[in-house]
Amino acid sequence: MSKLKKTYDVSKTAHKKANYNEQYSRKNNIKILNIPEAKEENEITLAKTVGQILKTHTEVDLQPIDIVALHRIPSKRGRFAPYL
Repeated sequence: MSKLKKTYDVSKTAHKKANYNEQYSRKNNIKILNIPEAKEENEITLAKTVGQILKTHTEVDLQPIDIVALHRIPSKRGRFAPYL
């Protein structure tokens, strides 16, 4: 019976993770390259920088509050590129 419970627990965990991944993949994602990394950068300042860039180049007025998640990901050269 413990084998059945273990299988059930693994199945339940896998189902939860699948639901999370499905919801995450539904986000509107944009990848922006070549944004210079500021010395004292944090998520808020990076969000503002991204908003300014989008407003300047695309006339999109994106506010930091509109951003759900913001990540810098490693680039090919070992530096970080923002991923929004």
